[in-house]
Amino acid sequence: MTSGFGSGFGKKALARLDRKFERMPRAMIAAARESLEASAGEITRAQKRLVPERTGALRDAIMFEVSPGETAAVAIFVNYTNAGPKAPYAHLVEFGTAPHVIESDKPMGRRGQFGRRVQHPGTDPQPFFYPVYRIYRRRVRARLSRATRKVAKDIANGR
Repeated sequence: MTSGFGSGFGKKALARLDRKFERMPRAMIAAARESLEASAGEITRAQKRLVPERTGALRDAIMFEVSPGETAAVAIFVNYTNAGPKAPYAHLVEFGTAPHVIESDKPMGRRGQFGRRVQHPGTDPQPFFYPVYRIYRRRVRARLSRATRKVAKDIANGR
């Protein structure tokens, strides 16, 4: 029985092609992972440059994590709960706050000069996280496409 590809496509050629396709996913995942890790590092450095800095805790809490195993997943986040620097107020800086009342059982301020109830005027948003992500989104996609395309070409060419 002959294949529809003509006489030049024998069993050996199909086996070679199968081996190339077998290698492709692992190599592509590795290239994608490397590409995404480089992009995540770039994004977090840009976010750290843009973050408003009083104590440096918020800047230090911006980090990224690469998923364990063979997947190509990378997460960029502001640390709220893990070990290391924490900034549970990051969303308040990013999006700002509306005017609100703060109430306490104890008098607030030094020596209680503010009393137990204070009208907070709110804060203006100081975005540092999502604007950087939006700026770098296209660059990340392009870098990822280049990396996976290069792997596919290298495997197809027998490298």
